[in-house]
Amino acid sequence: QEGRPDFLRAVTPVNLTKEQDEQLLRNGYQAIPVCGKAPKLPEWEKGKITPERLANWRAGKPDHVSTGARTGNADGAVPEIGTLFVLDLDLSDEVDLMGAETLAVEILKKTPLRRVRMKGCALFYKKRGNPSVKRIISLGDIGQIELFGRGQVVLFGEHPDAHQPYRWTGDGNPLTVPLSSLPEITDVQVQQYERRIREMFDASRKPELSPREAMTASISPRTNQPITLDNLLDLLAHIDPTMKGEYAPWCGITKLI
Repeated sequence: QEGRPDFLRAVTPVNLTKEQDEQLLRNGYQAIPVCGKAPKLPEWEKGKITPERLANWRAGKPDHVSTGARTGNADGAVPEIGTLFVLDLDLSDEVDLMGAETLAVEILKKTPLRRVRMKGCALFYKKRGNPSVKRIISLGDIGQIELFGRGQVVLFGEHPDAHQPYRWTGDGNPLTVPLSSLPEITDVQVQQYERRIREMFDASRKPELSPREAMTASISPRTNQPITLDNLLDLLAHIDPTMKGEYAPWCGITKLI
């Protein structure tokens, strides 16, 4: 970190200074003041954000102490770079989170920007292409995954529910990593991730079948059709070879044949 201005050497800040606001803009992020998790500013989503406009917002809204950034095909974006896209993994279980994040690395590539809070994490990318709306993948008791479209995301500040500051655990934060340095993703990749993540967690939530249930399930699509050798071998594969004193499964196989 030698050679960096003092305001970039410090630990991840909560409330940004004027210099840090301007650094965010230089790095390509469309910074906006935020109250809690959202801005309460007139027409914050419209027009270009300049240092003067950002400073006026700060002065007029002293309760907007946190800092966010526009996402998803926002006004004032540089077409050659794209705009910010965020994948928010709101999952409390560490194993589930690891699986969802590993899949993101596989499909969307590894990003240097990883923001964490009380649970889960958010992964930051850049995206060009058609405008998109925010989508939520509901996973029931497991949690949910948000794909940020046109809107905003908090970068620095304190989470209003957890009362803890947002932290960055990747290779930097938006003050040190420009938007242009983030991996670029496409609509096709986003759709692929959404499909694969649903498949992953749908499979994990299916109850484990008993040997008898597995045996029945393996032939149910083929009811009233001839049993082939492959069918028979598949059925036999579900039988415990030790039998453990239970012969009912063999009786079932005999009836099916």
